[in-house]
Amino acid sequence: VMIEGNKLAAGRYALFTIPGKSEWTIIFNKKKDMNSAFGYKKEEDALRVKVKPLSNANNESMEFWFSDITINSCTINLMWEKLHIPFKVTTETDTKVMAIINDSLKANPNKVSLLRQAAGYTVTSGLHLDNGLEWINKAISIKSEYRSFWTKAQVLAKMGKYNDAVDAANKTLDLGKDDKDFAEMKPNVEKNLAEYKAKANK
Repeated sequence: VMIEGNKLAAGRYALFTIPGKSEWTIIFNKKKDMNSAFGYKKEEDALRVKVKPLSNANNESMEFWFSDITINSCTINLMWEKLHIPFKVTTETDTKVMAIINDSLKANPNKVSLLRQAAGYTVTSGLHLDNGLEWINKAISIKSEYRSFWTKAQVLAKMGKYNDAVDAANKTLDLGKDDKDFAEMKPNVEKNLAEYKAKANK
């Protein structure tokens, strides 16, 4: 991962901080089993980064929490008393997933379930939606299934193409009506269809 733009190798670390009025140092130390600062050695640091402290409403207990979560990044926040110390973590999740998808589709270019899963990733991530639409259209051209039309509806909605998403969701309901396995997902399809219709009419 990258911490504030600096590479940190995979592993387990002890976390230390050096407080300052206008700048804090966040330390990742290789000696992971320490339960206090006693025994700390600077030469065992894997990474040090500088961050700016923020003010905060009074917080009695020390807390660590995650915010700004995306497919590739998040912010880790240290809160204690009137201080808020955030630092950003990034990783190449999307690059790795897309490499797996492209390799898998190269090996199995006409596998419907794989095409649908690949398109589903674009819905989840909000990335590569043009690829997602291409993949799900190919899946539908090979075999017309309600699961594929529902994935298509979600891709189109993510792209802001709500009229087309309505059509795909209606096709989902039509193809799924006689399938006993569809009953479980039907309420979710109907709920989202209503949202797509409302947005299509704006």
